[in-house]
Parts: sequence; C-alpha cells; structure tokens
Amino acid sequence: MEKDTHRESKELQQQLIESAIPKRVLCNEHQAAEITGFAVQTLRRRRMQGLPPSFLKLGQRVTYDRQVLEDYLNDSICTSTKESKQKLKDEMRNRTGK
Repeated sequence: MEKDTHRESKELQQQLIESAIPKRVLCNEHQAAEITGFAVQTLRRRRMQGLPPSFLKLGQRVTYDRQVLEDYLNDSICTSTKESKQKLKDEMRNRTGK
C-alpha cells in the first residue's frame, strides 16, 4: 500500500513539473512563412542577414517557435509611417551593431 502511495506521489510530482514547463510549438519554414506573410526565400535571406524573426536550428532542420513569430508580428505593429521607418532603422542598427 505504501509503495502505491509513493508511486502516485511521484507521478503527481512529475505531472506538476511538466505542467509548469511551457511547451514550444515549433513551425517549419513553410508554416512560418504562412504565419508571417513572408516568402520562404525571404525568411531564408533574413536568417542569413541575422534579421528577425529568430529561429531554432535543430541539426540540419530550421524551425521557428510559434510564440516568437507571434511576438515578432506584435512588435511590428505600427500606428504611423514614421514609426514604421523608425522600427526598420532600429532593426538595421541592431543587425549591424551601430
């Protein structure tokens, strides 16, 4: 009886730990292109240039975290042309480190 209680307690502990760790929803580059509206080739070029959105490289596979894509889109929302130009300048400055 005591063994069963201990095992159940361990299982409950594991479930609590797993529920506290957020799960990543990963997208391939075609799914990321659909979400962002970029062409797949544009995403590839942006990766080579070090521009967002950030990605994960798992072996040879390139993936994007869905939440990172959503955050990137939310950060890209502008209320004026002036603001959009400033965001583009900031993005380019971050890329070059200047």
